[in-house]
Amino acid sequence: MKVMCFAATFCTWMSLAVCCPMARGGDPPKLLFLQDPSLRAPLPETAPVYVKQDSWQESMRASLQATFAPTDTHDQGSKTDGFTPAMVRLEADGQPRRLELRVAAFARLYVATLGRPLEAGSAWFLNPKLIDRQGHPTALEPNGPLVRRPADAEAIPSQELEVLGSTYRGFALPPGEICFQLDGKFDRLEVLVHYVPETGLPPYAAVSDEPVFARALECRAVRELLWDRVARDFRDARSQMEMEMERRDGIWNDYTSAAGEATDTYYRARAAERLELARKTLAFVECVAPRPEMAAELRTLEQQSREVAALGVSATGSDLFARAVDLRRRILFSHPALGFDRLLISKRPPPSLSAPGDNYYGIHNDTGPGLVVLDQWKTGRPRETMLLDGKLPAGCAMHADLSFDGQRVVFAYADHTPPRERWQFFLYEIGVDGSGLRQITGTNKDPLAGAGGRMTVLSEDYDPCYLPDGGLAFISTRNQGGVRCHNGDRYCPTYLLYRCDADGSNVRQLSFGEANEWDPVVMPDGLILWTRWDYINRPVIPTLGLWTIQPNG
Repeated sequence: MKVMCFAATFCTWMSLAVCCPMARGGDPPKLLFLQDPSLRAPLPETAPVYVKQDSWQESMRASLQATFAPTDTHDQGSKTDGFTPAMVRLEADGQPRRLELRVAAFARLYVATLGRPLEAGSAWFLNPKLIDRQGHPTALEPNGPLVRRPADAEAIPSQELEVLGSTYRGFALPPGEICFQLDGKFDRLEVLVHYVPETGLPPYAAVSDEPVFARALECRAVRELLWDRVARDFRDARSQMEMEMERRDGIWNDYTSAAGEATDTYYRARAAERLELARKTLAFVECVAPRPEMAAELRTLEQQSREVAALGVSATGSDLFARAVDLRRRILFSHPALGFDRLLISKRPPPSLSAPGDNYYGIHNDTGPGLVVLDQWKTGRPRETMLLDGKLPAGCAMHADLSFDGQRVVFAYADHTPPRERWQFFLYEIGVDGSGLRQITGTNKDPLAGAGGRMTVLSEDYDPCYLPDGGLAFISTRNQGGVRCHNGDRYCPTYLLYRCDADGSNVRQLSFGEANEWDPVVMPDGLILWTRWDYINRPVIPTLGLWTIQPNG
């Protein structure tokens, strides 16, 4: 994402990147990579029941109860011997959590790792054993004789794992579920659940007498739809701020019919964090200009925070948090570098697959409003002007970059008129006043020539950047390569640094890396700075380096 400020005109613009796709006519290339349809979650079968109340918290609680309470009541009544499913949120503290559950008369047992596929890590099930009524143990193995249905994801077979000086034996399961056939032969289950931080985000470990993984995905999808509905109805700044915090922190994820919203203690802790951030922000801003009134306001809030913590006063945390957030916001916006009134952004939904190699492709980016100019953006009620409204078909726009004179915007756009598998990004340009829209790449004059004449993946162009010589630098899949660590049915071509003239002619490859590249920008000395993923014979994640090149290559 590029953030650039220009003072060439009466209004200063900040350009923020965004993502989308577009297609052109003609015979499609034969694709060697196919999209895996399982990567995009289907709409939930459970219909969300939205119940609007006076506040967003009351609305969320009432909606969750109306949607899930009948199912919860049915499920509770069907449990055997009072059994309650176990669901443990694993933490990166290195401490295994012990579970001991009665499983008498169970026909089947479901062991699951819950979390978002491709993002959540694996849960380890250590020293898992079933004990019969005579006290004889039987080890629980992911590929043992008790398995009725193998895991939805590939489990790591049983092996030894050392944790804090102790050695355990167990298996790891990515997000998914294994079904074991018990046939009422066992009395109880004993297991330690554990999370190894290197495997991804902390997941949940779950044990149940009925399928839980599909149910968890369904509940997550329904909850996300309810979040969106509540967010549309409660637009005031405080409600939006609270929803953002509680949604991000998963406050409502462990829903039961008796669950409530975030506690006052939660907001007092978050208020203390925001006050510390406000202190650091004030120190940063005061390097440029003193802010005595804001400094005094900060001292007052810090004193109130200490008094609340000492007295344990309740029902004040959310108010303190809101005031701390508002103060830090005003401090930050008072910086002279933000002394402009208009903001240029690209609006789009989040990509359906957020992996860093995949989230640029047209097939993973849904329809959005596109380029938007925000006036009065520092207030709680900014005014929007849609630059592309009525000028292009429904699609997705992203990666906006402002010209050096502040008059034009180049961006990537994908037309969503064709079938989804044909969505692809090309470069466009428009004036900041909404005039002069033109397509730069992907036109009928563009041969879309791949490296060596290959046409095995869709040619897509992203991340455009104005060059001092009048041309454009951009990122493109025209190199027709593939990410080495992604194979099989996963559509994942590489994209590298290219350039072209202002009219889209003379397209030329500038970089010849083996993996993806991102975010070209012109430095003050005229060099192009961009990011390269260079993980061949290196660790795959922490190998994003900064590279430079002359605009002529």
